[in-house]
Amino acid sequence: GVSIITMSVANNIDKLIINNTNSTVTLDANMQVNSLLTLTAGKVPLGAFNLFALGLSGGNSTNYIVTNGTGSFKRPSTGAAVTYPVGPLTTKYNPLIITNTGTADNYSVNVVSGAPVNLPSATAFYVQDTWTIAEDVANGSNLTVNVQWATADEGGSFVRAGSLFLGRY
Repeated sequence: GVSIITMSVANNIDKLIINNTNSTVTLDANMQVNSLLTLTAGKVPLGAFNLFALGLSGGNSTNYIVTNGTGSFKRPSTGAAVTYPVGPLTTKYNPLIITNTGTADNYSVNVVSGAPVNLPSATAFYVQDTWTIAEDVANGSNLTVNVQWATADEGGSFVRAGSLFLGRY
């Protein structure tokens, strides 16, 4: 089978179904899915491009958005828990769940492997992944954020049973 398929379509489409077990589907421009993005099989590396989906069906450890560059995956959040099925690599799934009880907004998410470079030097105490969340409209958000990672992503001195903190750096 084909190993890579590149999407060369209009920037705004109604529905998009990713169902390709033999490869990844890459973007060659920013894309907006105005109705439903369905992740059935395969991964979508964003590279430098952004992907907005008004609705989402599917998404798990084998079917997800790969934020392997500066691109982000954006979805609206209006009260219920919203899953962002993302990972920094085609072999690493690090989803994020946002519950927004504040003003409805769109949130862009990107995750990269490694702790932020501007953290104190004791990175062995951190999860070795960095999630970036950005909102379209400043203020009004009241978020609960649940990030997920593999045990292998924990620094050697990370204490899972201890208090965990999300920080803004």
